[in-house]
Amino acid sequence: MRYRNLAITGLLCLSTLSSPVLAQTQAGSNIATTKPSQRATLSGSDKSFLEESLVAGLATVEASKLMLTKSSNPKVKEYAQRLIKDVGTLNDELDAIATLKGMTPPTEPGVLQRTQLKALASLEGEEADKMYVQQFGVISQQNSLMGFQNASAKADDAELKAFAKSKVSSFQDRLNLARSLGKSDHGM
Repeated sequence: MRYRNLAITGLLCLSTLSSPVLAQTQAGSNIATTKPSQRATLSGSDKSFLEESLVAGLATVEASKLMLTKSSNPKVKEYAQRLIKDVGTLNDELDAIATLKGMTPPTEPGVLQRTQLKALASLEGEEADKMYVQQFGVISQQNSLMGFQNASAKADDAELKAFAKSKVSSFQDRLNLARSLGKSDHGM
Protein backbone atom coordinates (compact mmCIF):
# COMPACT_ATOMS: atom_id res chain seq x y z
CA MET A 1 0.00 0.00 0.00
CA ARG A 2 2.79 2.39 0.93
CA TYR A 3 4.62 1.73 -2.35
CA ARG A 4 1.40 2.24 -4.30
CA ASN A 5 0.89 5.66 -2.68
CA LEU A 6 4.50 6.61 -3.45
CA ALA A 7 4.04 5.53 -7.06
CA ILE A 8 0.83 7.54 -7.42
CA THR A 9 2.47 10.59 -5.83
CA GLY A 10 5.43 10.24 -8.19
CA LEU A 11 3.17 10.04 -11.23
CA LEU A 12 1.23 13.11 -10.10
CA CYS A 13 4.45 15.08 -9.65
CA LEU A 14 5.71 13.95 -13.04
CA SER A 15 2.48 14.92 -14.78
CA THR A 16 2.48 18.32 -13.07
CA LEU A 17 6.07 19.04 -14.09
CA SER A 18 5.56 17.94 -17.68
CA SER A 19 2.23 19.68 -18.31
CA PRO A 20 3.74 22.76 -20.03
CA VAL A 21 5.33 20.43 -22.55
CA LEU A 22 1.92 19.22 -23.63
CA ALA A 23 1.00 22.54 -25.22
CA GLN A 24 0.46 22.21 -28.93
CA THR A 25 1.83 24.67 -31.42
CA GLN A 26 -0.48 26.33 -33.92
CA ALA A 27 1.10 24.13 -36.53
CA GLY A 28 -0.58 21.20 -34.79
CA SER A 29 2.48 19.24 -33.72
CA ASN A 30 2.66 17.99 -30.18
CA ILE A 31 6.29 17.94 -29.14
CA ALA A 32 5.49 15.88 -26.04
CA THR A 33 4.51 12.87 -28.17
CA THR A 34 8.02 12.55 -29.57
CA LYS A 35 9.69 9.45 -28.14
CA PRO A 36 13.05 9.98 -26.44
CA SER A 37 14.78 7.85 -29.08
CA GLN A 38 13.32 10.09 -31.82
CA ARG A 39 14.42 13.39 -30.27
CA ALA A 40 17.26 14.80 -32.28
CA THR A 41 20.02 16.72 -30.61
CA LEU A 42 19.59 20.39 -31.36
CA SER A 43 22.07 22.05 -33.67
CA GLY A 44 24.23 24.84 -32.34
CA SER A 45 22.12 27.48 -34.05
CA ASP A 46 18.88 26.02 -32.66
CA LYS A 47 20.36 25.96 -29.15
CA SER A 48 21.53 29.56 -29.56
CA PHE A 49 18.05 30.61 -30.69
CA LEU A 50 16.43 28.98 -27.65
CA GLU A 51 18.99 30.41 -25.23
CA GLU A 52 18.86 33.93 -26.66
CA SER A 53 15.07 33.87 -26.71
CA LEU A 54 14.87 32.72 -23.12
CA VAL A 55 17.36 35.23 -21.67
CA ALA A 56 15.61 38.06 -23.54
CA GLY A 57 12.22 36.85 -22.37
CA LEU A 58 13.33 36.52 -18.77
CA ALA A 59 14.66 40.10 -18.86
CA THR A 60 11.46 41.40 -20.48
CA VAL A 61 9.28 39.85 -17.80
CA GLU A 62 11.54 41.14 -15.02
CA ALA A 63 11.57 44.67 -16.51
CA SER A 64 7.80 44.58 -16.93
CA LYS A 65 7.25 43.58 -13.32
CA LEU A 66 9.52 46.42 -12.27
CA MET A 67 7.50 48.89 -14.34
CA LEU A 68 4.27 47.87 -12.65
CA THR A 69 5.72 49.39 -9.49
CA LYS A 70 7.78 52.24 -11.04
CA SER A 71 5.50 53.72 -13.66
CA SER A 72 2.56 56.00 -13.00
CA ASN A 73 1.56 55.91 -16.68
CA PRO A 74 -1.49 53.65 -17.15
CA LYS A 75 -0.59 52.83 -20.76
CA VAL A 76 2.92 51.75 -19.81
CA LYS A 77 1.51 49.63 -16.98
CA GLU A 78 -1.01 48.05 -19.37
CA TYR A 79 1.78 47.23 -21.82
CA ALA A 80 3.90 45.80 -18.99
CA GLN A 81 1.01 43.56 -17.90
CA ARG A 82 0.63 42.29 -21.45
CA LEU A 83 4.33 41.49 -21.71
CA ILE A 84 4.29 39.68 -18.37
CA LYS A 85 1.42 37.50 -19.58
CA ASP A 86 2.49 36.95 -23.21
CA VAL A 87 6.24 36.64 -22.75
CA GLY A 88 5.85 34.70 -19.50
CA THR A 89 3.78 32.09 -21.32
CA LEU A 90 6.25 32.05 -24.21
CA ASN A 91 9.13 31.55 -21.75
CA ASP A 92 7.33 28.55 -20.23
CA GLU A 93 6.86 27.04 -23.69
CA LEU A 94 10.48 27.68 -24.71
CA ASP A 95 11.71 26.26 -21.41
CA ALA A 96 9.67 23.09 -21.95
CA ILE A 97 10.94 22.70 -25.52
CA ALA A 98 14.55 23.23 -24.47
CA THR A 99 14.22 20.69 -21.66
CA LEU A 100 12.51 18.17 -23.91
CA LYS A 101 15.25 18.57 -26.50
CA GLY A 102 17.93 17.80 -23.92
CA MET A 103 19.07 21.35 -23.25
CA THR A 104 19.37 22.98 -19.85
CA PRO A 105 17.50 26.26 -20.27
CA PRO A 106 18.84 29.48 -18.75
CA THR A 107 17.10 30.62 -15.56
CA GLU A 108 18.08 34.28 -15.51
CA PRO A 109 18.69 37.14 -17.92
CA GLY A 110 22.09 37.43 -19.55
CA VAL A 111 24.82 39.89 -18.58
CA LEU A 112 23.66 42.55 -21.06
CA GLN A 113 20.05 42.25 -19.92
CA ARG A 114 21.01 42.45 -16.25
CA THR A 115 22.91 45.66 -17.00
CA GLN A 116 19.84 47.08 -18.76
CA LEU A 117 17.64 46.06 -15.82
CA LYS A 118 19.95 47.84 -13.35
CA ALA A 119 19.87 50.97 -15.51
CA LEU A 120 16.07 50.82 -15.69
CA ALA A 121 15.82 50.36 -11.93
CA SER A 122 17.88 53.52 -11.39
CA LEU A 123 15.51 55.70 -13.43
CA GLU A 124 12.28 57.34 -12.32
CA GLY A 125 9.16 58.74 -13.94
CA GLU A 126 9.06 59.49 -17.63
CA GLU A 127 12.74 58.55 -18.07
CA ALA A 128 12.00 55.03 -16.82
CA ASP A 129 8.90 54.79 -19.02
CA LYS A 130 10.85 55.86 -22.12
CA MET A 131 13.72 53.47 -21.49
CA TYR A 132 11.36 50.58 -20.78
CA VAL A 133 9.25 51.13 -23.91
CA GLN A 134 12.32 51.65 -26.09
CA GLN A 135 14.55 48.90 -24.68
CA PHE A 136 12.11 46.17 -23.68
CA GLY A 137 9.28 47.11 -26.00
CA VAL A 138 10.71 48.24 -29.31
CA ILE A 139 14.28 46.90 -29.37
CA SER A 140 13.69 43.61 -27.54
CA GLN A 141 10.51 42.78 -29.45
CA GLN A 142 12.15 43.73 -32.75
CA ASN A 143 15.18 41.53 -32.04
CA SER A 144 12.95 38.67 -30.94
CA LEU A 145 10.76 39.08 -34.02
CA MET A 146 13.82 38.81 -36.26
CA GLY A 147 15.07 35.78 -34.31
CA PHE A 148 11.72 34.00 -34.56
CA GLN A 149 11.39 34.85 -38.27
CA ASN A 150 14.87 33.46 -38.86
CA ALA A 151 14.15 30.30 -36.85
CA SER A 152 10.83 29.81 -38.65
CA ALA A 153 12.74 29.77 -41.94
CA LYS A 154 16.06 28.19 -41.00
CA ALA A 155 15.82 26.13 -37.79
CA ASP A 156 17.21 22.64 -38.24
CA ASP A 157 14.67 21.08 -35.88
CA ALA A 158 11.29 20.85 -37.66
CA GLU A 159 9.26 21.14 -34.45
CA LEU A 160 11.21 24.20 -33.32
CA LYS A 161 10.79 25.71 -36.78
CA ALA A 162 6.99 25.25 -36.64
CA PHE A 163 6.85 26.64 -33.10
CA ALA A 164 8.83 29.74 -34.09
CA LYS A 165 6.58 30.31 -37.09
CA SER A 166 3.49 30.15 -34.88
CA LYS A 167 4.81 32.99 -32.68
CA VAL A 168 5.93 35.55 -35.29
CA SER A 169 2.62 37.46 -35.44
CA SER A 170 2.56 37.85 -31.64
CA PHE A 171 5.95 39.57 -31.70
CA GLN A 172 4.80 41.84 -34.52
CA ASP A 173 1.72 42.83 -32.51
CA ARG A 174 3.75 43.63 -29.38
CA LEU A 175 6.32 45.54 -31.43
CA ASN A 176 3.61 47.63 -33.13
CA LEU A 177 2.04 48.40 -29.78
CA ALA A 178 5.39 49.48 -28.31
CA ARG A 179 6.09 51.71 -31.31
CA SER A 180 2.69 53.39 -31.02
CA LEU A 181 3.15 53.79 -27.28
CA GLY A 182 6.52 55.44 -27.79
CA LYS A 183 5.13 57.88 -30.39
CA SER A 184 1.85 58.66 -28.68
CA ASP A 185 1.46 61.89 -26.75
CA HIS A 186 -0.93 59.98 -24.50
CA GLY A 187 1.43 57.07 -23.97
CA MET A 188 4.43 58.99 -22.68
